Amino acid sequence: MGIFDTAEHLTVSLSTKIGPNDSFHVNRPFIEAAPPPTIHDHDFFECFWIASGWCTHYINRATERLETGTLMFIRPPDWHAFQNADGPPCQMVNVAFSAETAAHLRDRYASDLEGRFFWTNDRRPASFLLDSAQMRDLSVLEQGLDRGTRSLARIESFLLTLMADFLAGTPDTPAEAPDWLIRAFEAFADPAALRGGVPALVDRRGEATSTSQGPSDGCLVRRHLPM
Repeated sequence: MGIFDTAEHLTVSLSTKIGPNDSFHVNRPFIEAAPPPTIHDHDFFECFWIASGWCTHYINRATERLETGTLMFIRPPDWHAFQNADGPPCQMVNVAFSAETAAHLRDRYASDLEGRFFWTNDRRPASFLLDSAQMRDLSVLEQGLDRGTRSLARIESFLLTLMADFLAGTPDTPAEAPDWLIRAFEAFADPAALRGGVPALVDRRGEATSTSQGPSDGCLVRRHLPM
């Protein structure tokens, strides 16, 4: 039995997070160390990124390790939970907004957005691994979003800047990438690893991982083991 079979399944509504005149929600929680009591999906879209530390992410019957700099685009049907079982405190930033806003952006800017970000058909949501400079820029973008009224214009401006400008030249992390390739992506985003040359990249690529069967559907689950 795995967490997807034993934890309660909850659907979270955006109306419980925002006021009647708000169009989005911004949150900066620390990830709990205790096993999550619930797995949840949503009636809204959200993007989140890991601002510090690392955590375990239970997502659509798979398990993965999210490092600092991981940015992910969550769709309403995705069901997931987080845990920071060991290691330093892990803080994430979360931006949530309505399905209507997402539909408007997709319809208006389909040529730029279709098949990417929130609009992929992969089991794993689209994700990006940002370097330290990109994280600083994203922090400035998020702080600007969090100032003033939480209007429709401001969330649309944030999302368009993020997707069509900020991430325009940044490749997605492959949805079904093997562990060694994910580690390679992480290494290339780390200036310290790059300064160490090829041996450092090989060491990072080879960090311990294991593969096991999923709890009930027989799918392969990647389990990134703590360093």
